[in-house]
Amino acid sequence: MGSYSHLENVAASDLLRWAIETYEERFAIATSFQKGGMVLLDLAWRTRLPFRVFTLDTGRLPEETYTMLETARQRYGISVEVVTPDPAETCAM
Repeated sequence: MGSYSHLENVAASDLLRWAIETYEERFAIATSFQKGGMVLLDLAWRTRLPFRVFTLDTGRLPEETYTMLETARQRYGISVEVVTPDPAETCAM
C-alpha cells in the first residue's frame, strides 16, 4: 500500500474527487442524512463524478430522516441504496 501523505493538506472537495476517481464504483458515501453526511454528499455531487450513496434503515428512523432522504434524491438526482437488516436481528434482547 502506497503513502497517502500527499493528501494530508488537500481541500475536502479535492480529497473526495481523488477518492471517487481512484476507487470508482467501489467508492460510496454512507449517510444517515444528518448535517455531516449532507455536507459530504453535496461536496461529492459538486465533483460531477458518479458515486454511490447508501443508508441503513433499521425500521426505527424518525420521519424527518425519510423526508431528508427524498429531498436528497430530488435535489441531487441521485439513487440512494437503502440497506435493511433482518428485523429479528435489530430487536432488543
